[in-house]
Amino acid sequence: MEEMEIWLEIAKQLQAEYRHICEIRRLTEEMREAFQRDDTVSVQLILGMRQEEMNEYDRCEEKIHILDCCFQGGKQERERWLKSEKSLVDENEMKRKSAELYHSIQNQLKLTMEMDKRLNKKIAGEDSFYKK
Repeated sequence: MEEMEIWLEIAKQLQAEYRHICEIRRLTEEMREAFQRDDTVSVQLILGMRQEEMNEYDRCEEKIHILDCCFQGGKQERERWLKSEKSLVDENEMKRKSAELYHSIQNQLKLTMEMDKRLNKKIAGEDSFYKK
């Protein structure tokens, strides 16, 4: 597989990851609203839908990890490059797009985890996963 093909496939998987993390964030917000309404049926349904999105996100990650074997240095090298400033201005469109998606995913993950943390603490109180 040529480098361009690898980066094209990585960009495809990162785009799918981005869609899934945005949906996870939306479902987390919807779950928060259902919890405020004390709508346990909706919370249960949303939790299931959210888990499905998380599973799909994980499948994208697995596909990217398989592609990592094509890089000298593997995953660490790919992620180090994606995190670097020069990745966002690379001449190669697929590499640049991959870097943009990577940064967007990291931002969405951070926002989703903050929302999840607040919701978890509200629901579980002292027994919250995030209390640790």
